[in-house]
Amino acid sequence: MSLWVDFAVYVVQVLLLWVLLPRQGHSFGVPMIGDRNPEWLAAHPEVRTYFERSRGFLRIWYTWAAICVAGLLLQRLGAWQIGSAPVDPSNWQQLKDTHAVFMGLGIVGWFASAALWFRWLNRTVPLADRRSAALAPRTVRNYLSLPWRVTVETLTALHLAAWVVLGLTVTNLDPEYWKKFAFVVAMTVFFAAFAWLVPLRRQGYVDRLFGETYRRVEMRVAYVLRLSPIVAGVIAIGELLTYGGFDRAGPFDRAGHLALVLLVSGLASAFLFLRPAGPVAAPPTAPRPAAGDPDVIDPSFGSTIGGFHERRAS
Repeated sequence: MSLWVDFAVYVVQVLLLWVLLPRQGHSFGVPMIGDRNPEWLAAHPEVRTYFERSRGFLRIWYTWAAICVAGLLLQRLGAWQIGSAPVDPSNWQQLKDTHAVFMGLGIVGWFASAALWFRWLNRTVPLADRRSAALAPRTVRNYLSLPWRVTVETLTALHLAAWVVLGLTVTNLDPEYWKKFAFVVAMTVFFAAFAWLVPLRRQGYVDRLFGETYRRVEMRVAYVLRLSPIVAGVIAIGELLTYGGFDRAGPFDRAGHLALVLLVSGLASAFLFLRPAGPVAAPPTAPRPAAGDPDVIDPSFGSTIGGFHERRAS
């Protein structure tokens, strides 16, 4: 398989995480302010205008996406590489490591920008009085159909059973076999517990913004994540049956890594279709704040992170 396939998979993830998701997040800033305190937002129309017009946040992430793609392309062409090892454009692991570094830096930057945003939000927008929501029991069956649940549970059971059968029947078993099996079991339990806790999570901002759609998407993502130990386990079993052991640098490992990248990209794309359940009202006749009002947005905030913005109203 050509390494250009790896390159294409990595570029797809870059564009999804650092172009499409920021474009979507760009529309949620004003609804978030309105959810925290709609009266404050109505009294400060200049804040709405600022977030509607500012594009600093998007420019930062578009630039980062361009840097990532350029770095991957240079590594693939053998012109540049992260690290001190000799450049080898035919080495899939070097391309993988380059992508991993860019992803790690991007995630750190994303969390930093989110931290700055919430810091500004909590300091600037006072929390409005809230009504207590009625409590209603929620379970997995409220958000996932029976075929979804049966399919995942069946695949999980068959996967673990396959490990046990192979462990009891294969001769000259790899010494790492039962350690691998223990890791697979631990990951299976972890993701199953995560899926069980999703419907029990307390409602928050995202639930008010997107309605029940968000938890339904979250539940589907959690159940797809339950398939990740199965994917990793099948690849490990393939290595065992093909090579007699676990080859961490072979084609199975490469295929598994690309499958993981595609899985993460697919899960992230599920959130691209979320839309606010309702608009945030902002009367055009709302009074403008007096000069020197401490609640007015700090202009320097725009040069810091650009904010999370709402798309312009048509």
